[in-house]
Amino acid sequence: MNRMTQQSDPLKELIRLEQEEIARHKWIESEKAGRDIGLERAIADWLEKHFAEWEHYLPSRAIDEALHVRVPERER
Repeated sequence: MNRMTQQSDPLKELIRLEQEEIARHKWIESEKAGRDIGLERAIADWLEKHFAEWEHYLPSRAIDEALHVRVPERER
């Protein structure tokens, strides 16, 4: 197995983190509402209320890694 397949894909990691935040938001808002608010509503609400802050919070390095495929050391 080469080194690239062993490393996690930074873009996939960003998507996973965003999905976790949305799931957390869905749970919190569903608890407040006393019922399941549904995934579509949770996504729309999270995007409107929290995405800009979340995006700003992400370290720029993580974004750079997500946008650029890193070449393994031995291939440089």
